[in-house]
Amino acid sequence: MNPLLVHISSSFGHSPQPSANGSAKRSAKCLIEQASRIEPARLDEAPEAIADVVAISSAAGAVLESALHPTTAANLAARARIVITYESNLMEGHDTRPRDIERALTGNIDQDEGRRNLQLEATAHVRVQAEIDRMAADVTLPEPASPKFIRALHRDFYRDAPEPMLRVRGVNMPFNMEPGEWRSRPEQDAAVGRQMPPSSERVDDFMRHFERRYRFADMGKAARIMAIASAHHRLNYIHPFPDGNGRVSRLRSGAMD
Repeated sequence: MNPLLVHISSSFGHSPQPSANGSAKRSAKCLIEQASRIEPARLDEAPEAIADVVAISSAAGAVLESALHPTTAANLAARARIVITYESNLMEGHDTRPRDIERALTGNIDQDEGRRNLQLEATAHVRVQAEIDRMAADVTLPEPASPKFIRALHRDFYRDAPEPMLRVRGVNMPFNMEPGEWRSRPEQDAAVGRQMPPSSERVDDFMRHFERRYRFADMGKAARIMAIASAHHRLNYIHPFPDGNGRVSRLRSGAMD
């Protein structure tokens, strides 16, 4: 029997026998496709040491924020968005340097198609992050865990993307991704490295469960801070979009901060 199936089944309290190989595989597949697979989603009861670190970090952040002049804070935020964008792109294997991002923000776009597309990708990240920051300052930020908000992030990020940036390698052939739309067809259910995300037909259920577990209305300040990392991981596990999941996860994490 496949050791992975044994591990999955045993983790849910089942120990399938080799003679029931077919039914065990179906059972394991069913368990993987359940939205509760992302549990545990949060530290509902945080250890005292973790709670202390969260409290200290939150207090230090509040002190720093109150000490900054509004103009200084705005300038720092603008610089931080460029650095965050650089790091985000680097995680995707795209080495667009901060100076290249700054040039792109002033309209100085490279003539080389590859470098130009990377600049457009970076400016999109800065633009969407700036809008998140604006809404947070105006207290108009939507629920960060809502499917509507997450889809809007993806749609806004790819709003001005050229067609090559929307071309995604599918299971059997490439296809054009529709910004803001979940995975919806079997050919979009490609493995991500060694991980196989939930099938496209289950994305809606997973995202509804994601919203229930991470919505701000059910969490206090400390719980929100602790949930940032786990929500980032679980959203990438669900992998709701054909592409751009890492970027959207990082942008959404900024909305939880």
